[in-house]
Amino acid sequence: MFVYFDLGNVLLFFSHRRAAAQLAALAQCDAEEVWQFTFASDLNHRCDAGRV
Repeated sequence: MFVYFDLGNVLLFFSHRRAAAQLAALAQCDAEEVWQFTFASDLNHRCDAGRV
């Protein structure tokens, strides 16, 4: 049996800005650049659609 559900902003709050800041801290780069690349572009939507 497999159960699939959406956690992000459905069951739990998910902050894209906070995620970008955390990724930036790991990569030692600017959080705004991470935000623009991942969430302000269509990259996130392409990942959700299985096109990446």
